[in-house]
Amino acid sequence: MSAATSIDAEPTEPGAARPLLGYDRRASIAFRAIAVFGVVVALVGSVVGWRFLTTLDRDLEQSLTIGEDAAATLVDTIDVADEVIGDLDAGLATLDRTLDTVAGTTDDTSGVAASAAEIAGRLPENFDDVDAALGTVESLSGAIDSALRTASRIPLGPDYDPDTPLPDAIADVRAAFGPIGADLGELADRLDGFADGTGELTADLDDVRADLDRTRTSLSASEGLLDRYRASALEAEQLARDSRSDFEGALRWTRVVLILLGVFVVAAQYVPWYLGRHLGGGVPDHDVRHPKV
Repeated sequence: MSAATSIDAEPTEPGAARPLLGYDRRASIAFRAIAVFGVVVALVGSVVGWRFLTTLDRDLEQSLTIGEDAAATLVDTIDVADEVIGDLDAGLATLDRTLDTVAGTTDDTSGVAASAAEIAGRLPENFDDVDAALGTVESLSGAIDSALRTASRIPLGPDYDPDTPLPDAIADVRAAFGPIGADLGELADRLDGFADGTGELTADLDDVRADLDRTRTSLSASEGLLDRYRASALEAEQLARDSRSDFEGALRWTRVVLILLGVFVVAAQYVPWYLGRHLGGGVPDHDVRHPKV
């Protein structure tokens, strides 16, 4: 066999040279190229992976921070809307007491019809203020509903799908005020003609008070809906905060694994490099003994 492609046989004479690995220049170049390519790929892959993880960490941090801030702002907006609804309910309670006074006055005497008519005439103006306040609440509720629907589409966001959106609930409240204003107008007219009798006036007062009760019930339902919105917003805020912490830990360990993997791949290229050296240089093999040919 040729000395360039075979391994020498075991020496038979004392003092003879030890057997050498066969010489193969093309195999040597191939193994060394594989080793160099492996090192380059490991280094480039580590750098690209590190930059990807850095970009991912920054983008996730920004997104979750924005989500957390938006949830906190949403909670504040809900609190403002809740306060406005509370004030409206207090105003309606005052109006209800006023109507009680009017009803008592009607039952006690017909001599105060003019005064009662004046009171009833001022009530529609108060309702205009209440309607304006409800308009503010309706605007806020639209922003709250849109924000929660947007948050529910974000990954890890809260599941938001109410049966009755807050804007619709507030709109129902405003719609309930329409009959009240009409009833108050009729009430003022009937107070002017109080001398004709108080029977119909009492019925109108009962209608107004019934409308007020329905309106306050609608407000109470809106407050319950706001409580649900607040709970969802607080849950979204806590979820964003927890997700930030979880992703930070996961990315930290991913970086460690990436570094260890890169080091392992670089170290593993020693094997093809070692084989390339020996195939190209004919370094003595001290471990392998071959049978005589």
